[in-house]
Amino acid sequence: MELSSIKFPRSFLIDIMHLFFEGIAPQMFKLWSSHFFKDDGLNTTPFTIPKPSWNMISKLMENNKKKMPLVFRKPP
Repeated sequence: MELSSIKFPRSFLIDIMHLFFEGIAPQMFKLWSSHFFKDDGLNTTPFTIPKPSWNMISKLMENNKKKMPLVFRKPP
């Protein structure tokens, strides 16, 4: 922290593995799909994505599979 050549956070690359794949994405999916809390009464939040929207997202992802750049590896 005392080195003048290091500027946080500019000095470090974005680490996708720790940002997205270590529990954050699955937890966000649970929140968005109303499965985050054990008590169903708590799952009604402004962050819940309705079922028709999930269906639309699914169709869009399926249609775009063939168009995804190879740099992303396999499609979700």
